[in-house]
Amino acid sequence: WIANSGLTLGFLYSTEKYSISNGNSSDRTSFGPNIGYASKKDEGWYFIGTYFLSSTTTTGFKGTGNQIDIGYKFAINKVSFAPQLSRKQFTYTTQNGNDLNPTYTEGRIDPYFVVWIDF
Repeated sequence: WIANSGLTLGFLYSTEKYSISNGNSSDRTSFGPNIGYASKKDEGWYFIGTYFLSSTTTTGFKGTGNQIDIGYKFAINKVSFAPQLSRKQFTYTTQNGNDLNPTYTEGRIDPYFVVWIDF
């Protein structure tokens, strides 16, 4: 949702798949609310911050995280396209039901190409 001022409110459900060096893969599923700013013009910058209430992996990690997105959108009618950079950080407090002490933290920066559809 984008207000006339450009304020955005939303919810992100994210799934990711990573290949591990031994040939296996690790999937991550995360979800949480977000807030940010998006230009109401056909072209413009947007910034969105997401707090992941839950983040789990197929290797048994459970915790929380956050994501900050920055991009520049180009609109064609009601569809926008945008190159985007996303900075993600996750803090896992348990693995397979066992508490982690210290906690395990993972961070990364990923490039994306985004497609937006305005309703």
